[in-house]
Amino acid sequence: AFSEDPDLAFKSPDLSAFRARGGKLIVYSGLEDEAIPPRAVAEYHAAVVAKDGPSVDTDGYFAFYEIPGRWHSHEGKKDGTLGSIGRPRDLNEKIIAWVERGIPPGTLEVPFVREPNRSIHVAPLAQGE
Repeated sequence: AFSEDPDLAFKSPDLSAFRARGGKLIVYSGLEDEAIPPRAVAEYHAAVVAKDGPSVDTDGYFAFYEIPGRWHSHEGKKDGTLGSIGRPRDLNEKIIAWVERGIPPGTLEVPFVREPNRSIHVAPLAQGE
């Protein structure tokens, strides 16, 4: 199971119909997320890769990122402390470029909340990671 909580459970790793229609998916998980366990998201990604099998290039339609230091929301933890890592920049532009021009999203730039001129760069996990 991808999550112990049925409300958070990913339903199926079979994305073959989505892939066949040319669908592209960018998923990121904050490694400090307290609402959606990062392990559950990583397990779902691994299950999709396994379901696709070795003959399918899962990375060709499913980009998965793990963002260190990011909570569930950029506003921070439930206790009111401010999260240090914000939302990835340019996600809309990246998905449009991938769908319309075949340019994969590559590295995400993720700014620090309190210092938006500083950022980290996060590469997608490769198939099987």
